[in-house]
Amino acid sequence: KIQPKHQSSLKAIGNWLKQNGKTIYGTRKGPIPPNDNYVSTQKEKTVYLHLLNPEIDMIHAEQVPVRIKGIFDMKTKAKVAYRNDRFGLSIDVSELSKDDIDTVIRIELK
Repeated sequence: KIQPKHQSSLKAIGNWLKQNGKTIYGTRKGPIPPNDNYVSTQKEKTVYLHLLNPEIDMIHAEQVPVRIKGIFDMKTKAKVAYRNDRFGLSIDVSELSKDDIDTVIRIELK
């Protein structure tokens, strides 16, 4: 039998996977190098950036080798402000409603 204190954790993970499972299952390593604050996965022309630290307001990755069509909040579908130039990719996540487990951002490629 699963202990009650573990049941709530498993339920939270299950709920998260219902909404975000496609950002993990059937994907491969994404083009944005991982660090302690985020990691990326990719499926075809969609990159999923998993923000693991809810306290971050700006993401900056150097030399991301992709051409971006748009960046969106997975939860609200709202556009997310970004800049991708010779200095790297900067994404403003300050306005996102962040999840304590993992906030997912969808990056559509050209």
